[in-house]
Amino acid sequence: MSSAPDPVPPLSVPPGNRVATEPPAASVRRNAPAGRALSPSNAPSPLTVPRRRELQQRFERAWIGLRDGSASIDDVHAWIAPCVVEDPASALYVDTLLRNLRRTDGSKKGLWLVRGWQQTQLAAAALRQQWREVLTTGPEVLRCDAGHPPTLWALVDAAHASGYRESAWRYAEEALRVAPESPETWRRCGRTLAARGQFALAASYWQRLVAARPGDSESQRLLAALGLRTPPERAPATVGLYGSVEECLRQLDKLRAAGAWDDAERFLQAAGSRWGRDLRLEEAGEELVSARHAEQAAQAERLAAVDPDPAWPLLAAETRDSLTRLQTEIWAARVLRHPREPRPHAELARRLSGRGDWREALAAWEQTLTKCDDRTPAELTGEAWLRVAESRQRLRRFDDASEAYRQFLALADKVAVSSESVSSGPWAEWRRAAREQLDRLHPPLRK
Repeated sequence: MSSAPDPVPPLSVPPGNRVATEPPAASVRRNAPAGRALSPSNAPSPLTVPRRRELQQRFERAWIGLRDGSASIDDVHAWIAPCVVEDPASALYVDTLLRNLRRTDGSKKGLWLVRGWQQTQLAAAALRQQWREVLTTGPEVLRCDAGHPPTLWALVDAAHASGYRESAWRYAEEALRVAPESPETWRRCGRTLAARGQFALAASYWQRLVAARPGDSESQRLLAALGLRTPPERAPATVGLYGSVEECLRQLDKLRAAGAWDDAERFLQAAGSRWGRDLRLEEAGEELVSARHAEQAAQAERLAAVDPDPAWPLLAAETRDSLTRLQTEIWAARVLRHPREPRPHAELARRLSGRGDWREALAAWEQTLTKCDDRTPAELTGEAWLRVAESRQRLRRFDDASEAYRQFLALADKVAVSSESVSSGPWAEWRRAAREQLDRLHPPLRK
């Protein structure tokens, strides 16, 4: 008996309806180390449960001593430093360490020789990108000189390269406190904020860096990748100036098209207060949130395309995954609101297919077909048949898949009689893909 055919390859989607065709990177962890930090020799040892409990007890002791002022700087540092070294991803530990060191009045007196040697060793480790060594020795170097910007910059770079986003931002905030006018501080603030998805704030630091150093090609490249647009004039806060919900929606579309996301959200809230609970405004709010997430996903992908920083591909995968989940929830809600309309069912099915959830996608596509009638655009009906066939084939229901492909080809032939659009656009690609899949399915079916 012949082996089953290979899974059907991803098929094209009509323009404007494109979604991710690969399952989301569910295995990507938000604080997963990136770059050199992925090397087993460069990563911290996993913490056992007893050791984690010990670190928590040390942290609580340090935090109480810091809060009440009942412990000296050296005592608090001795309690919290091992926590930071062994669990560098904990922003709470890092924040406590830095808050304690702010109580010093500069460098620790009498240790200038030790301090200089430690700072030199740390700088050499940062130059070699030995990030684990930087994270391990950094707390002690800071104890000798709490306000040393190069040390803080090295710790920002190490935490950022290791994927410890919140810790990296804590170090960047401290660098901003001690060296607020340094372009190197701005550079690191921009990267750490962008890695957290805060692109507008990141751009503000990169813009300051470009203004101070016009020849800085790295910041110019990152700014261009973000593609920030100049917002239009602020919309009138009094939505009563607009005579209807339709006028409010048109103004909202203008703000959204210009990328004025904060203004659009405020305007939508004011419109909701003025017009009450209107379904059109509610769905406009959903589209606004979805569009904002889509732009963030596109920005992360553009950063990954122009810059070798391993943080960007990780961020791009996470934002695209988040966008797919958000859109799935939105269209699932719309299916409940508009159960007789085929488009919400089709949009939900596209998102489920994009996640690789073929069983749920098949159910959604079959529901789409039950809602299609003579008034439904032929392109939507054709796509539904094709996706039903694809989903069945993914689930190894080959006989049913073959029948769905034949139904699609019959519809394509019927549409071809009354229109020339079948020879171009998505129809041409769909027909070719359907025939290829039927050719692959037929040999096992005949035997």
